[in-house]
Amino acid sequence: MIVIEPIISYDPSGIYTEVLTRPAVKAVCFRNNKIVVLKCADGSYKLPGGGVEKDDDSNEMALSRELKEECGITEIMNSKLIAHLDEFKQDELSESTIFNISTNVFHCHVVSMDSRERKLDDYESELGMTVEEVSIKKVLSLFENQSQPWSKRDLIIIISSLEILRSQEGEKRNEYSNEGHR
Repeated sequence: MIVIEPIISYDPSGIYTEVLTRPAVKAVCFRNNKIVVLKCADGSYKLPGGGVEKDDDSNEMALSRELKEECGITEIMNSKLIAHLDEFKQDELSESTIFNISTNVFHCHVVSMDSRERKLDDYESELGMTVEEVSIKKVLSLFENQSQPWSKRDLIIIISSLEILRSQEGEKRNEYSNEGHR
């Protein structure tokens, strides 16, 4: 697992008396050599995931719940924690509070998906989220130049995720070529 450099978007000269942390999970889900993303009615995109709730016994449980609610993903395999990202920003309700979204990022492969299993909350319904599968080559272009609150975080997650994949593929190639020289 890698720790991604934090996103800091608050005035560092301010006086802050509290940091509120919201644990969250995000996933880069692969299905048929594509990545599952959520498209909002305004044309923006986001990765599936969300906050870890009190009833979630683990990050993995939160991930499974979020994937089912947002995408209808009912079964995944090879779920792996690949990264952690903290985003610190000014709390919208209090000038003296910093809000930290503390996100654990997973890679997983979708085994089964059923749109009838989706259960969007009010906020997600207002966003008009639909599920799309996009090619790995196209995914970066969808997330660049967006201005939604989650855009920077999701773009950083995707870039880091693709770097991890490239690194793993390079390691496998090296192992294969080293085996051939024995």
